[in-house]
Amino acid sequence: MTTTDGPLPQPGVADRIVQEHGALRQKIEGINSVLSGPRPEPTEVDCLLREFLTALQVHFTTEENEGFFTEIVMNAPQHAERAGELCIEHRQLLHDADDLCRFAEAGSPSMPWWRELSGRCREFTKRLTRHEREEHRLRDEAYHAGMGPAA
Repeated sequence: MTTTDGPLPQPGVADRIVQEHGALRQKIEGINSVLSGPRPEPTEVDCLLREFLTALQVHFTTEENEGFFTEIVMNAPQHAERAGELCIEHRQLLHDADDLCRFAEAGSPSMPWWRELSGRCREFTKRLTRHEREEHRLRDEAYHAGMGPAA
């Protein structure tokens, strides 16, 4: 791999990203599981959503500041626009996760309210999963363009 000026990822950052994707999936699946239960506890759901939001913030910071996207763009500049789009999606996903937290915190638990929160969480899960797939695809395409081994 050719290096130029600019930050390079810390050793194993791609591995860490993959691990964090798995941890985020487990957290959101746990939230969806609690919401599909017979009597979700509002404080538990609120706590789980807040923990998820914090983990998501940390994860996106890792991707953006520890060289994941920088290395992709340095070694496969044709992917710069797509990398930028994925970073922009981070802002939207964080906003939407925060909206879920606020909805859960402000709600008055009733069956229609639980169904609404559950539906919003399932939709968010789909969008996050799609986003992660795009990141993996971008990493793989950059690898094939000469970046080096993908984790």
